Amino acid sequence: MQMDNFDDKLEELFANFRRQLPARLTTCLDAWEIYQKSHDDEALNQLRFQTHKLAGAASIYGFEDIGNTARTIELLVDNYYNGEIKDTEKFSVELMPHIAELKQRILGIELRN
Repeated sequence: MQMDNFDDKLEELFANFRRQLPARLTTCLDAWEIYQKSHDDEALNQLRFQTHKLAGAASIYGFEDIGNTARTIELLVDNYYNGEIKDTEKFSVELMPHIAELKQRILGIELRN
């Protein structure tokens, strides 16, 4: 009886995470859009922070593809900040496919559920 309750709670945690994915995606996309329009560092910081959180949480909940994609975005932002990628245009071009991939992966999960 107790194990069923634990399993139910665990299942609810996973379901809650899945339900939160579209909002997490929107936060990332909004930050990226603001950065693209204004090169606002705070928006880029927000994108990095959100993808960092998403990378960790997605991996815990078994969404490794989402976690890996979010981690790639986080690392590209880090590389831009630390000067490994110096050109803003090059940075945007490198990051855009990963943003699109994150969107596709998250929306793909939502469409299946």
